[in-house]
Amino acid sequence: MKRRATRYALLLFTLAACSADDASEEERVGSPCEQLRDHLVDLRVRDATGTPDELAQHRAAMMRALGDDFVVSCEDNLGPTQIACATAATDLAAVTACATP
Repeated sequence: MKRRATRYALLLFTLAACSADDASEEERVGSPCEQLRDHLVDLRVRDATGTPDELAQHRAAMMRALGDDFVVSCEDNLGPTQIACATAATDLAAVTACATP
């Protein structure tokens, strides 16, 4: 039952994302800090093991854990060069190096 609810939620999010044709490009892809948050979650989840549903739940939990607080902190503390560097980083060590002044 929990898996069905997760699948239903993912379907709704996908449909909502696809229906936002009138949104600006930034709204569709998110702010640079939102993109960085997504990239950090991707880096953390890429080596995780489990079923697709378990990985989706893990990803969702990480997104909630970082949430809007991460985006606000990023916007307040990182410059465009640091954000671009961290978003292009291929591992967490490189992300950390980008954030160091």
